[in-house]
Amino acid sequence: MKKSKHVSPAVCHHLPATFIAALLESVAELGEDPDVILREAGASCRFKDLASRHDARLSLTEFVSINRLCNVALRRRHQQVTGEASMTEEQFGLLCQCLLGAATLREAIATSARFFNMFDDRIGRTALDERDDEALLRIGPERRVQTAASYVIDLYGLAVMQLLYGWLIDQPLQLRSVHLAYPCPPQNRLGLGLFDCELRFEQPENALCFDALQLDQPTVRTHGELSALLRLFPYDLTLRSYRSKPLAEQVYLVMMNHYGRHRTLPSIDAVARTFGITDCTLRRRLAEENNAYSKIRRRCQLNAAADFLRRADMTVAEVAQLSSFSDPTAFRRAFRHWTGKSPSAYRVEVLGLPAQS
Repeated sequence: MKKSKHVSPAVCHHLPATFIAALLESVAELGEDPDVILREAGASCRFKDLASRHDARLSLTEFVSINRLCNVALRRRHQQVTGEASMTEEQFGLLCQCLLGAATLREAIATSARFFNMFDDRIGRTALDERDDEALLRIGPERRVQTAASYVIDLYGLAVMQLLYGWLIDQPLQLRSVHLAYPCPPQNRLGLGLFDCELRFEQPENALCFDALQLDQPTVRTHGELSALLRLFPYDLTLRSYRSKPLAEQVYLVMMNHYGRHRTLPSIDAVARTFGITDCTLRRRLAEENNAYSKIRRRCQLNAAADFLRRADMTVAEVAQLSSFSDPTAFRRAFRHWTGKSPSAYRVEVLGLPAQS
């Protein structure tokens, strides 16, 4: 398909603001005052405005500062409750320095394991399993006690390592799924903002699942590039991962973040406004990627439905309604086409839930 003549990319600031609002909500649930964090970060907005406005914007400085302060609060609260330490910025920088000496992603993961072993797994660990064409990378410390703070810390840490490994090989680490050793939270807003793949809860360990072929990709980064990276990373992580994605993936994440907060999918007009373009321009640019708003909307519906199906107390008809399908029959047909299974079979065979009577 012939590309249009415009070369300027569509830039969206909505997703980062939404992610920060979700992060502040997590911190508020632990008893911290989000408005105090915003003031300390030099942000001019209040938390209620950031959480309620669809067009909320943050500067890069504000985004990074708020993110850092939230992470400090989470680590402090978790250590107060459990006595467990989390990785510091200095330790993370040392890990990055060590990884530069690896020749491939596989070697970088092995180096990570040796690094964490030096701390007797107190701040984390990595272990790699390969099964046919699939790599399962287990990442994280052994949690004696799971807390609301440790959930956010671990979720964030997985996202950081996904981006760090992808940065080392100069290509995205394409995830098939993310495994979490936690129950599914009532509102999974952070997960929707950090990952665009399936989140599997109540797993034996936290892990990233991806194509094993990427393990032999060479690392290509230099010390100079690492110094530039660490000026902001990992506190700009959603900005960094988001801006490198195709427009269709950006649109998907905007829509899923909106859905996570409001339980409705935004119209194409609303999505286009988020990017500062018209709906016609958005349709054209999606077409240039051989995609369409309708296809992305259906993907959002189905991913939301797969999440709702984890709730054994919900009927298939209720899942269909909450996922914005016109009726249960249309939902069953679309879900079978997407997964090869009916919603009821998916619950039993994939999620391991009992069959509904």
